[in-house]
Amino acid sequence: MQTMIRRRREATPERWQKALERAFANGCQIFQDQTTGMWIVTSASKPGACYATDGEECSCEAWLAGDPVCQHRALYRWRHGRLEGPRPQATATAHVNASDLTKQLTSAIALLREVRSVASLDAVEYDQLSAAIRRIAKVADALSATATGQAA
Repeated sequence: MQTMIRRRREATPERWQKALERAFANGCQIFQDQTTGMWIVTSASKPGACYATDGEECSCEAWLAGDPVCQHRALYRWRHGRLEGPRPQATATAHVNASDLTKQLTSAIALLREVRSVASLDAVEYDQLSAAIRRIAKVADALSATATGQAA
């Protein structure tokens, strides 16, 4: 039986630059929720999906799988002056429907809770995933209140 050894990916400056270039090329958008202050980045591969990030953690699949670099965190870091990179050619203003975004975030929360219940996680991983779920739920609640015209 042959055992496959998976090489751990590293957070090199080159990988951060490539991730930022992909984020621009894929049209990823970053915006801040004015109610919660959380930063949200649109998905490059899943239309309508968005991920919450603080530049260190992200609710995307790459971060949850342990990859130390993703497009969402790269875009956040660039936006906050922590990563050098080219300016995008033309950036369209993202018009986000709060109700649709709330539905996407609610679906993400359900998926993450399911993963948490069936995955073999150590205590740290479980706590990190739980924290990500709480952050996403907070954004979803704020967006839901915004969509219905209530104060959050």
